[in-house]
Amino acid sequence: MEQKGKSYGDSITNQIIQINELLTKARKGGIQMKQLAEAVNVSPSVLSAFYRTVIPAFKDSITKMKSEEALEYSFSLVNNISKSRFIPFLPNIILAVEEIMQQGLSEVKCDDKRFFNNFIQTVQNSQNTTHNIEGTYMTYSISSSEKSMKCEPMIISRTSSSMIKVSRLSTHNIIQEGFGIVADHQSLTIILNEAKYPKYYPLTMQINIPMCFNPKIYRGVFMALDASSHPIARRMILHRLSDRASSSELQLVKAELLSQADITPELMDYFEYLSDRNDLLRVSVIPEPTADVRDLKIEKKILKLYEDL
Repeated sequence: MEQKGKSYGDSITNQIIQINELLTKARKGGIQMKQLAEAVNVSPSVLSAFYRTVIPAFKDSITKMKSEEALEYSFSLVNNISKSRFIPFLPNIILAVEEIMQQGLSEVKCDDKRFFNNFIQTVQNSQNTTHNIEGTYMTYSISSSEKSMKCEPMIISRTSSSMIKVSRLSTHNIIQEGFGIVADHQSLTIILNEAKYPKYYPLTMQINIPMCFNPKIYRGVFMALDASSHPIARRMILHRLSDRASSSELQLVKAELLSQADITPELMDYFEYLSDRNDLLRVSVIPEPTADVRDLKIEKKILKLYEDL
């Protein structure tokens, strides 16, 4: 360690207390001991021994003995730090840790921006993979209000804005619009708006992309809001109807809500795959909520009654 920091003029005791507070704050802020050690220009083991052994021992013994005796005792507990060489650099440590913390805060702000920039870039780059998934689909899922199967057509297409555009016709005759993200070759994320613009009710699909050429069936899960605006998650199936992807294709296929009695033999396997109660995750309305753990127990009882019915 090269001594380059100014002296704070504080007592050694105050400097050690200040370093302890700075290191604790830095660690809670997600800054690793290795980063701090590099800024201080010491090995991580030295800084760790000082922080975890010397400082706690010094703070404990300073109430029982003189300052110099407390220093001698606390440094004697470790064998990789020299008190005579370490003490003069306490001001440098304070400056270095303060600087790395300021950089850390700046990096957090940059990380926020970098996340959104990366998200936009991923959305735009996803179009490069649409040759595998572009087309017209029928999506199958189970209704959240009754044991019926929803059959809702959907198209996945390219756009001039370098995005994967997704449009779906719901059983309520609403065109749900959104976009798709292909972060890797095995996963497709679709984000739709279930409501009419400008309202926004999010519906998120996570679809597995089969590792085969030109698959006809895709499976996944979706999460949306039920009629009471409570989140619900279920399995879903995407059946590929055509490689063509245009709004005219969507108009050729109608959306349906099929009761169990109306489900054709061809679709019965889909229905059985989707309708098992283990494939449902939902949040229930709790009458007269107490906003504590009792509600969790009541909710499970309500859901059990709902499943039995």
